[in-house]
Parts: sequence; structure tokens; C-alpha cells
Amino acid sequence: MADVSRRLGLTGYRNYLHVGRLSVQTNAAPLDMVADTVAMHLLESENRHVDFEIYRDQHNWYVESMARCTLTPPMYIFPKQGEAPVRNNSVPLAFDSPYWRHLYEPDHRIVVDCDDNGMMAPPANLALMAALAPDFPYAEALSTRQRLVFMQQGDSVLAWVIMIDKTDGANAYRYPPQLLLIDRSLRRKLKNERILFHT
Repeated sequence: MADVSRRLGLTGYRNYLHVGRLSVQTNAAPLDMVADTVAMHLLESENRHVDFEIYRDQHNWYVESMARCTLTPPMYIFPKQGEAPVRNNSVPLAFDSPYWRHLYEPDHRIVVDCDDNGMMAPPANLALMAALAPDFPYAEALSTRQRLVFMQQGDSVLAWVIMIDKTDGANAYRYPPQLLLIDRSLRRKLKNERILFHT
């Protein structure tokens, strides 16, 4: 949007942290009038909708970045359906959501995301943690079927541990992991009451 505002020679109050609700989103008054003017220019002059364009770009970037992962299971994705956008002239252009969804359809549809992939079973988690945190080896004695525990090496009385667990009845272990402080002498399965501190 910055290049468009420069091209149009727009000046005025800018709020980069919170532009407010733009006119392409709602009838409410925006906080950043420059951003609102740019969004309306893109809509009316270039047939572009900032909300749907941002969503498409974020989605495409996410799929592209996940494709570069080597220690996590791949996402299951389908190519986009490629339905032709059809304008509904009975609603204002800015609010014709089906039209914009088809126009800005991401390159792929995510069927199963990495976080929900059932392949994220203990072997995959152990390999991932060994690569990410080699100074936190797997503590089998403290782990259970619901939580994997990795204890920091050392001989101090207390030890930091990284715990990855299945929260809310999930089938797969959930990230991000939790950083906990426990008694290093603990040799039994780690239960909540044994946790001295958690971040």
C-alpha cells in the first residue's frame, strides 16, 4: 500500500499499528485516512481488495515456507479449485465476498496442517527435539503417553525440562513446547504436582 500512497501523492495522519476498520471492510469510520484512501483506490481503480489479497499472500507464503521443513511431516494440500469469480451486482463491490474469495483463491487448499498431522508421533518429535535442542536429551523415565519430557543436561539440584504434551484430548503432541523447572532427582513419570515452575 505504501507504493500506491506515494504514487497518488497522499499525505496525512498515518497509524501503522491500528488503521481501524477500512471502508472496504465496513461502513465504520477508519482511523488511518491514507490507508483507507489507498484501499478504496485499489478497489475502484484496480479491482483489488486488500483483505482478500493479504489473506491469499499469507496463505501462499505459509504453504511455501512449510514445504521447506525437513523434520516435520508435510501438510496435505490440494491445488486450488480455480472457480471463475462471478460478480454479484446486487451487493456493493467491497462486500461481494464470494467474488473476492474466488478471485483471490490461494494456490493450495490445506487439508491437514503440520500441527494436526497424526504422523507427529513420538519418533518424529524425538528426532525434531534432538536437532533443535541437543542439550535437552529425551527423559524416558519422566515421559508418558500423553507428554514427552526432555531434561537439560547438568548436575544441579534443579533442572529445566522441555515438555511437549497432548492438550485438550488431542491425538498429536502440541507445539510450542512448555519450559518447566523440576527436581533433577525425580525418577518417576512427571505429574503436574511435581512441576516447581513453568513459564
